[in-house]
Amino acid sequence: MSSKNWEAIFSLSFLLSLFFLFVLAPLYYFPNIGSIYLKPYEYLIVFAVLFVIWLGFFKVYIYSQIKIPRFSIYFLLFILLNLLPIIFVPIKSLGWFLYLSLSLVISFFFWLSLHRFNLESLKEKILLIIVSGGTVQAVIGLLQYFGAFKVLPIPPTESLIYGSFQQKNVFSSFLATGMASAMVLLFLYKQKLISFYRYFLYFALVLMTTAWFLAFSRAGYIGFVLFFIGILLLKKKVAYEVDKIAIISVLLGIAIGFGISKIIPPKLSENPYKFLTEDKVGSNIQRILMYRVSLKMFKENPVFGIGIGNYPAEYAKYQEKVLKEHPELKKYAANAVSHPHNEILKILAESGLFGILSILVLFYGLV
Repeated sequence: MSSKNWEAIFSLSFLLSLFFLFVLAPLYYFPNIGSIYLKPYEYLIVFAVLFVIWLGFFKVYIYSQIKIPRFSIYFLLFILLNLLPIIFVPIKSLGWFLYLSLSLVISFFFWLSLHRFNLESLKEKILLIIVSGGTVQAVIGLLQYFGAFKVLPIPPTESLIYGSFQQKNVFSSFLATGMASAMVLLFLYKQKLISFYRYFLYFALVLMTTAWFLAFSRAGYIGFVLFFIGILLLKKKVAYEVDKIAIISVLLGIAIGFGISKIIPPKLSENPYKFLTEDKVGSNIQRILMYRVSLKMFKENPVFGIGIGNYPAEYAKYQEKVLKEHPELKKYAANAVSHPHNEILKILAESGLFGILSILVLFYGLV
């Protein structure tokens, strides 16, 4: 078989894997009731990731050549520095240790495999797949908002919309990624797109923005704003023309979302816009408690941390220590916490100074 045919097979297989991960895989979170977590068929997602890794290695075998990206050494050092402290710290949760360790290793090989494909020639298709995933979730979210879950086999919700995800923040952030991808396509690659794709992107932007607005997620709002700022800053390096229709599509989606929320108010006990001007005290203080507990873990184990994967097992013990120092936080205590909602603090708590060094190494490799 010619190298051209092999390349076509590899590219198609890669794109189908991404289509599964971004469009089909999220559907396997069905059913999802409010914030009650029902385990998804995660093995299917893992299979798709491993398939991409296999494709990358098979491509190396076919072409008998491999190019190691410069960033690989920094990524590898990041993983090693996070795993190294476990030599000096006992493993208290073997399941979590294996899960996190394997996730790091698989992430490295997945990233390495991505560089086996000609991403430059596939970037438009990859972005279209991400937009498609966002559009599917937007449709599910809007159906939820209008109560269609009562007659259709989609996840039910009693208040805000979640799409197929566990809660609104993940849903809204996924939509923000889709919206940003659509705008990148329309700003940077509009001339390469046929009319059908351009019209689809405008329509998708309206749908995603409407659902994104109706999710009332501060994380989602901030995420898209940061994405948009990044796209504007990109203009300093890459010349492109701002697509006015894309901007209008986003504004139209916001207007439609706002109008819908006024005509059919979300089933909430308070004003859904309240969080834009006032802090959600309970949620914020819970986060503050988690941050204090994480810092306590680091202060008492500054060099090696508590060990990767030990966070859930150690949380209650260190939370008790923090609550003795800050009894006013007792009503916000949690029995089981596996993540402090802050990646840096988690690395700091679990890997100590080695974790700090790993972050610096990763940052140095990126810049």
